[in-house]
Amino acid sequence: MANIFYQVMISSPAQTEQLAHILASLSRKGDTILLQGPLGAGKSVLCRSFIRGVFNDQTMEVPSPSYTLVQHYDHDGKQVVHFDLWRISSEDELYELGWEDMDEAIVLVEWPERLKHFMPQTALHVQISFVDAESRPELRHERVFFSQAEKNQGFEPKKIEPEKEKDHEEGRIFQLKGWEDRNLLETLIRAGMVVEVIENSWQVLC
Repeated sequence: MANIFYQVMISSPAQTEQLAHILASLSRKGDTILLQGPLGAGKSVLCRSFIRGVFNDQTMEVPSPSYTLVQHYDHDGKQVVHFDLWRISSEDELYELGWEDMDEAIVLVEWPERLKHFMPQTALHVQISFVDAESRPELRHERVFFSQAEKNQGFEPKKIEPEKEKDHEEGRIFQLKGWEDRNLLETLIRAGMVVEVIENSWQVLC
């Protein structure tokens, strides 16, 4: 089982939302979900729908943590913490963000490469890619000026604000690994999603 992962084909925003709600329904206190993928692939979209699914509130305000680095949600005995670690340059910053105090929360992490040895041993890994890399959405970039310390670390401006995509949704591939005890495959199939079981070596990017 260690080398098995699920590949889900997504062709619309509605399907991304559906996948997020499935993951939300299977999530438990203490879970960590690590999201990887290029800019504009849909990490933040998935997180937003996931958080709304956990709290069963489709109108819930879910701001991006791109500037704040972390957003906390706590309601009705449920906690979700959403990290965007792109601008993290040291482990001390993780301590400052309270990374070690997340035992009671469901944790979403964009750009988990920054975790390094803080990488959890058990997590759901979600890797997102475009079906056709040549036809990725057109995005409008606005430069973010980093501090000198960040420049010395070699970071490049990456914030997209606001994100502008084409009116139609490009196809995405979501690769999921983990949660072997959650009946994830069965739940995806029952929901009518297009799923392929891949038996191969999983190459985690982080």
